[in-house]
Amino acid sequence: MQLVLEKIFNRWWKRLLVATFLVLLIFWPLLIGQKILIGDSLEYVISSWTFIKDSWTSGESPFWNPLNGGGFPMFASAIQFFSPLTQVFLRIFSPIDAYHAVFFITLVLALFFMFEFLIALDLGVLAPLIGGIAFFIAELHYLDTTMSAAGTLILPLLFLIIWRVNKKVQSGEGWVGYLLAGSATIAFGFVSGTTYWQPFYALVAALGFTLYLGIRKKSWKKLILFFILINFIGGLVGLIQLIPTFILTQSSGRSGGLSYQEGLSGGGGGLQPIDLLRFFYPLQGGGDAYVYMGLIPFLFMAASFFRKDKTLRFFKWLFIIALLTSFHYSPLFWFFQHLPIFSFFRGPSRFMFIGSFAAATMAAFGAQHFLAKIKNQKWFLILIILLIIDFAINFSAVFKEFPRALVEKLPESVRMFKKLPPGIVFSPLADNYRFFVYAFGPKSPLPDKPNEELLFDLESFHPNLNLLYGIPSSELYDSLIPFNVARLLGWIGARQINIDLAEKLTKHDITPNELIHLLFNKRKPLLDFLGIKYIFSGFKLEAYDVSLPQTGEFVQFDFMAVNINGKKHIPRALLYINPEAKPAVYFSEKVIFSQNEELAFNSWRDNGFKDTFVVCPSCQSETFRVGDGEITIKEKENSFIKLAVNSNEKQFLVFSQNFLPGWKALIDDSEVPIYSVNTVFMGIFVPAGTHEVEFVYNPWDLFKPSSFLK
Repeated sequence: MQLVLEKIFNRWWKRLLVATFLVLLIFWPLLIGQKILIGDSLEYVISSWTFIKDSWTSGESPFWNPLNGGGFPMFASAIQFFSPLTQVFLRIFSPIDAYHAVFFITLVLALFFMFEFLIALDLGVLAPLIGGIAFFIAELHYLDTTMSAAGTLILPLLFLIIWRVNKKVQSGEGWVGYLLAGSATIAFGFVSGTTYWQPFYALVAALGFTLYLGIRKKSWKKLILFFILINFIGGLVGLIQLIPTFILTQSSGRSGGLSYQEGLSGGGGGLQPIDLLRFFYPLQGGGDAYVYMGLIPFLFMAASFFRKDKTLRFFKWLFIIALLTSFHYSPLFWFFQHLPIFSFFRGPSRFMFIGSFAAATMAAFGAQHFLAKIKNQKWFLILIILLIIDFAINFSAVFKEFPRALVEKLPESVRMFKKLPPGIVFSPLADNYRFFVYAFGPKSPLPDKPNEELLFDLESFHPNLNLLYGIPSSELYDSLIPFNVARLLGWIGARQINIDLAEKLTKHDITPNELIHLLFNKRKPLLDFLGIKYIFSGFKLEAYDVSLPQTGEFVQFDFMAVNINGKKHIPRALLYINPEAKPAVYFSEKVIFSQNEELAFNSWRDNGFKDTFVVCPSCQSETFRVGDGEITIKEKENSFIKLAVNSNEKQFLVFSQNFLPGWKALIDDSEVPIYSVNTVFMGIFVPAGTHEVEFVYNPWDLFKPSSFLK
């Protein structure tokens, strides 16, 4: 049996086929179109790729998404816009098929390069198979999106390249060819997962490996030079993603980095001593599950501690350091959290991304020792079968695959909105099944039906899912959402706001009556300012003394039907119109100027979210006569709007898109200053007379030194 497997695994192309087979074992329902990945895969990436694909099809710019939260440059965040895999597959296939194809290829290559690295360590032929499978089992809990898969790919590939360069240096051979491979690996990591933490954690581990090999072999100067060069060259290529991400970060809640307490709070938090038992417990989920690597590989890993090998020694220490860093309140995590770049990331337990890689390598060393002594081929066969079963079961448990037909079927709410004039929709009080709980009372059972929950998210336009259907939404889900935008969305109870704000409606355990009163009475002007035209509500607002006209349209959630006291109840959502919602562009009647954004927001909030507060220290507050002005929209695209403006007097024009770097305004082809309106939107002064006004978003302006320095 061993001889047969050795023949199957003794060539690189055969190992590539084995890696393909193992991933295909679980991925085939996705590739043939039966299933779809949900969670961040659907909400964050597939939805964004759908917007990109639709923009390409319509001939519009994909760099600015005007459909979510007042507009957002999604390319600057973690959707792999500049990844060559994205650019190729998304142009050929549908967004869902492209995503699954990119995910599949990335995982196959990650497993293949792990095989190659372990082969390069002279661990024989079969021990790398065991170590590779252990690596994949251990890394499963990080593989929630293609971005994290990209990090899992570059980790073993970097170690493989560094190991081979070290061999070249020792033998006096040239290593220029590996310079290109290393640079390409770094560049791929940056364009495929910049706002994710894996590429940066992988680089730190690779630096440690470079130093260890260099000092041990007394060739550290050449190895360090190599490491610096691949980071420099790869970083230059990666600037196409790094620069816009850096600039966008400056306006987000992560500007300046996260505090130590904020770092502890996310990414699954940190491990507790009891979590060490999870080394023996499969089928886990969440951040505290990052230690499981398979029962048999764990035994091999533990046995490797008794082996003496200079290369193995590095991975022992890498595992120990990563494990200790992963604990809650770890001094090592405190140290990393105060380093540049690392302060932007959350979750001590995420350091087991590196620890799991080290543990899988150790398992291969342990397996090599075991395989050299095994004589009964039957036990070897049982070992391989158990490994593959462990791999398959955990892969299936971690990856949330759902029937693809659920997403491809047009929701009833979308059919309803397609019949109405365009407008921004908001679904208050609909945070997953909170809708159900509120509608039928706290005593009603909360059904545990994942398919139905997905359907509900699609029907209620869960943040970013609206992009699947081209429906404008007031909500936005992104880790780099501008802080000022997140603050306003938090005030109206928007979902998926990942910034800790005391004013977030979703944080407060209050009754529906209190929520509706707060939202539609005290904060109603905020809804108006955000341009929310449609309210998609599971409550009859009239019952709460809210006077908004109904459209006569509603959606009935038959899949959420429940029997209460012997009577069948079917939840439904009513659609209301907000006639006071601000349009995309308008003249402001009253403009009040402030010294800075915080003063502007506080003054606006204290004023009941009325009027227009603008940051302009040298300006004096003015009142305008709106009735004398007219605005006509001549052209409108994702990142461009052209207006014909006519007024007898000077006016202040508001454009209801988020004011972020890359925008410029022109009046009669001459650029004019843009002012921040109520800390989020854009506004300009328009002189009296007839003028042509344009707002243009140019992503390449972000690469200008002036934009970068700001």
